[in-house]
Amino acid sequence: MTLIDQTAPAQSAALSFEFDLGHAPAKVWRALTDPALLAQWLLPAVGFAPEPGAAFTLVAPPQEGWDGTVDCRV
Repeated sequence: MTLIDQTAPAQSAALSFEFDLGHAPAKVWRALTDPALLAQWLLPAVGFAPEPGAAFTLVAPPQEGWDGTVDCRV
């Protein structure tokens, strides 16, 4: 898989990725919207709801200079 960052320079506070996955859409949707599965392959999600505009937080162990949280929006 090759990732190409197409984020406009003016949007440097946000990341956007587009890529094809070799799985059925239902399987991908489940991996992206089931909090238990999301935690297995990415990070635990706090307050996640699969609704447009919903805010949630990904939580990782704190590191020096970072509290371990990633603020996200669907």
